[in-house]
Amino acid sequence: MVSGTPSDNDFGREQLTAPDQEQKKEVIKAMVVDVTQGYNKLLYFHLANGHVWRQIEVRRFQYPKSGEFEINISRGMMGEYRMRIGDKGQMVRIRRVE
Repeated sequence: MVSGTPSDNDFGREQLTAPDQEQKKEVIKAMVVDVTQGYNKLLYFHLANGHVWRQIEVRRFQYPKSGEFEINISRGMMGEYRMRIGDKGQMVRIRRVE
């Protein structure tokens, strides 16, 4: 084994979590005040708290076109973020840009 490298048994161990150490499912509720369209028809969601989140997958996403609407943002399994309109609406993967 080369000095400074993990053994095969330790490789990737940092990603394992014991059941009592699992992260709580984080969800924030926010209000979208504006939606704009950028390059490649990706949508930008401007929130009342000043955040701006961008859609990261090119796909059709339906949202209310008449005024503000409430969303839930949660962290996905691989560290990405997901936005859902209300509690049961359509979901889209997003990235914070501001």
